[in-house]
Amino acid sequence: MRVRHGGRAEPAGPGGRLTVANRYATSTFSIQLASGASHLVVIGAHRDSTHEAVTSNPGAFGTTPLAVPQISPRLAAYLVAYPDGPQV
Repeated sequence: MRVRHGGRAEPAGPGGRLTVANRYATSTFSIQLASGASHLVVIGAHRDSTHEAVTSNPGAFGTTPLAVPQISPRLAAYLVAYPDGPQV
């Protein structure tokens, strides 16, 4: 995959690979995306590091998944089945 910089294509990273890291929400919040749509992020839900919610509010995300002491067992079980959280 190539990434465009100033009109020219360059390899995306080491070996020409694009690296994307998972980020996990440390709180529940709603954010307005550039498209104008409101986007809900639930505590513990994951987004990749290039998602607009992460780039707009990086302080609301961590690199390690949340565990049961930080979130309820019911929410933890839900996030196992649906790691992106509710899709509203």
